[in-house]
Amino acid sequence: MSLTNEQLLAQIQANMSKLFSRLDEIHGLVTGRTKEHHTVAEAAEMFGRSAYTIRRWITEGRLKASRVIDTGQRGRLLIHRDELQRLIGAGRGENL
Repeated sequence: MSLTNEQLLAQIQANMSKLFSRLDEIHGLVTGRTKEHHTVAEAAEMFGRSAYTIRRWITEGRLKASRVIDTGQRGRLLIHRDELQRLIGAGRGENL
């Protein structure tokens, strides 16, 4: 059974996402800077977007985040590294 170009492209994108995730983990281990969670500001810098856009993505459900209570008026939003990797795999991380 032969794969269509779209199916082949989807497989390649999925594999590349996994590869980049593993490379990121290895890089973090080597440099000693592995973070599990990132702030909205850090995510905005990574994606070359504004903090407002990242918050909008969270509100729209494009990106999952956790709110940490007792860290400001409404609580600080933290985004898990896997969520950022998922967005990169979807083609949103062109500035990384």
